[in-house]
Amino acid sequence: MDTIIESKGYFGIKYKRIRENQTYEVMVAGITKEHNDFTYMMVIGTNGKVYFEVYKYLNEELGSEAFSKRELALRALKFLYSYIELFNTEIRYLDVNDKNNIKAFLKGGQGIGKYITYDFKTEKRSDLP
Repeated sequence: MDTIIESKGYFGIKYKRIRENQTYEVMVAGITKEHNDFTYMMVIGTNGKVYFEVYKYLNEELGSEAFSKRELALRALKFLYSYIELFNTEIRYLDVNDKNNIKAFLKGGQGIGKYITYDFKTEKRSDLP
């Protein structure tokens, strides 16, 4: 059984996935930068990978939206890409089973699933469908 542990990192929340005697750490950061009266946002993965599709979405597609809406999207995308890195998958491969796993991941707290034990320090919204 895998264990996923949440902890506080320098740039925000980081996750450690432990499988047998192997450990894999994930730290996905959301970055904001002001330039020419516009706040640019991006998500950077564990190994410094910039998710360009997220950059385009936050700054082009949502560029005219209020800052608070864009910031909420940035936070949600950080969680999504943390999940993607933890489970070594891609958005295009997410399926119905991942939907339930993502819900458990987003809720946080303590939990034991069929294959994974969650040990999160924070609990998030509990009203997810």
